[in-house]
Amino acid sequence: MSENLNKSQFLTNGFNKKYSYNCSILYCITFGILGGVISSLGSNIIYMSERTGVQESYFGNVVFLRSTGFLIGSLILGKILGKYQFNLFAVGAFITPAIQAQLGYQNSTFYIIFTLLILIFPILQIQSPEVTDKIRMSVKNSFFKIQQNQQTIIEQEKDKSQNQTQLQDVQQNPNISQFMVIVVGILLFIVIGFEVSYGNWVASYNSLLGLSKKEDGMYATSLFWLGIGTGRFIAIFLSKKLDQIQYLYISFILSIVFSIIFNVFPMNIQLLYICSFGYGTANGPVYPFVLTLAEALKLRIKSEQTNEIIRIANYGDIVVPLLMGYGINFFGTEAFKYSVLFFSICMIVFFKSCLIIADKQFQKQKKNQDQFKNDIALQLL
Repeated sequence: MSENLNKSQFLTNGFNKKYSYNCSILYCITFGILGGVISSLGSNIIYMSERTGVQESYFGNVVFLRSTGFLIGSLILGKILGKYQFNLFAVGAFITPAIQAQLGYQNSTFYIIFTLLILIFPILQIQSPEVTDKIRMSVKNSFFKIQQNQQTIIEQEKDKSQNQTQLQDVQQNPNISQFMVIVVGILLFIVIGFEVSYGNWVASYNSLLGLSKKEDGMYATSLFWLGIGTGRFIAIFLSKKLDQIQYLYISFILSIVFSIIFNVFPMNIQLLYICSFGYGTANGPVYPFVLTLAEALKLRIKSEQTNEIIRIANYGDIVVPLLMGYGINFFGTEAFKYSVLFFSICMIVFFKSCLIIADKQFQKQKKNQDQFKNDIALQLL
């Protein structure tokens, strides 16, 4: 009898895994392409405005409208689609424009992809909602009693080992608090947003100031991204000699130093080149180091909390460039320099906040350990 039940469970689990696998593929394709189509349409608008000779001030407004619409749409889709589907949507939103740029904005391949999207939606509707739900419910009901018995046995085992589990919990490193998850997410939000903002606006800053030719502003952008790669490459070697926390301190301080130079000295194209490469080199290793900050501080973090940090950070490359663009549009070209200094200071402030929160969690953990040891000692008396 038990052998037949095990066989039935095996077949049921196999069916559920196959169902989940098929739906995962459809979700990946559908929401990935959906995000890519929306983002690529925004790229087409920007491309068309350039080709039609729109003035740069109006072109900035086009960028603002596109970013604002994408932000509002992302917030709505995040509520409608759920976390898993929205992550796929975000991935497609950033990958598809790059592919389209390689194909050419007027290439017909992009519109073939759009047609595939229309064809995939009916398949998804047939695969997921009613037919498979009935099958899954019948399978779940047949094993409901077996699951209840297993749950009873598990609860009995938990009661027996409760004291041992409590002892292990207080001896381990503390879990990361939800508040710190939000703070780390905001820090990563600023880091990503700063990278994208500087890379997007430095060429426009050069053009609006009239420092040099338009091509020189593009070279400044290239130097910034070259600095990002250089900083991450250097971090591979220096991370063996420096602690991760020390390296982040150095990166944030260097970023502030370059921000001060950027604001104090008279601006010219040579200084713009130096600061662009300096910003990139200083901030290059920050993203991967901040993403693993909890482990560096010896805090336990769940995969769901890591995903939450990434979800908060994903809005950085939309919101921060938008804010910087509005600053330039409403307060003048010099707002770019002040924004760079402001975000550099924000990064080190939130980083220091993370260290303070982690220290308080360890103090609380030590207090709990001492209290638990006292309780055990009283029980033995």
